[in-house]
Amino acid sequence: MDKEHTEMMQEIQEENRKLQVSGYEWDITLTEQDVEEHGCIRGDSLLHAFETIASAHVDSLDMGFEQMIAQNRIWVMTKIKYVVYKRVDPGESYHLGTYPRPKKGILFYRDYYLWDKNGDVVAAATSQWCILNFKTRRPERTDIEVPGECINHEPFDAGIEKIRWMPEEGDDPQMLYHVTEDDLDKNQHVNNARYAVMIDETLGTSAHREVTIHFAKETVLGDEILLYTDAEKADPKAADYADGGTSQHVVGELSDSTVVFKSLVKPL
Repeated sequence: MDKEHTEMMQEIQEENRKLQVSGYEWDITLTEQDVEEHGCIRGDSLLHAFETIASAHVDSLDMGFEQMIAQNRIWVMTKIKYVVYKRVDPGESYHLGTYPRPKKGILFYRDYYLWDKNGDVVAAATSQWCILNFKTRRPERTDIEVPGECINHEPFDAGIEKIRWMPEEGDDPQMLYHVTEDDLDKNQHVNNARYAVMIDETLGTSAHREVTIHFAKETVLGDEILLYTDAEKADPKAADYADGGTSQHVVGELSDSTVVFKSLVKPL
């Protein structure tokens, strides 16, 4: 991240505190399991950290899982984009914050920032959510609003990009992923962070600068997800990958071609 962008992010954090915007912050310590061999934070660890703090925030607002399921509703993330700006060190403490933005129609927006001890932004993310009826599994339009002042800016000018690439008929999958109990969340569906694991295993590396994921279909215990990519398996030591080579896509489908997720991955 360049100096100008870092200063802008620091100004945003200070502005949020002054305005007392709706948000939630705490410190986290990364372990060796959170960091891949080149010093990059693993995508699944980053998404898990985002999910954990978002859950804590809505719990504090009496809008968490227990309150929502009592109304036959659940929060569902539909899209996320994250960018990693700096390498990290296991054992170091980092400051994590999440802030909702104003909702639009049935869609809710939530951003995340991870700072190091010097106040530099290590990673940032933006996400899109909706509320599902737990029984019908369909989105619901509700009068639910996140209380408090919401931030009026987002971390990326481009927002969350559309993902158009899809495997063609006759393409062979790169791999097959079997959903196990370890992949499931409290709704008994595959946790969003596990899709980052699928992306890493398909590409053969966790060293990514930017990842965008569109979630399309919930998957459950026993499902088999066919994983396709538009490039040969990436070599994280190859010059074209490490120095900003061609972006890659990973798409997961069920055997009947139902799309589970689509992703766009940009290298370091």
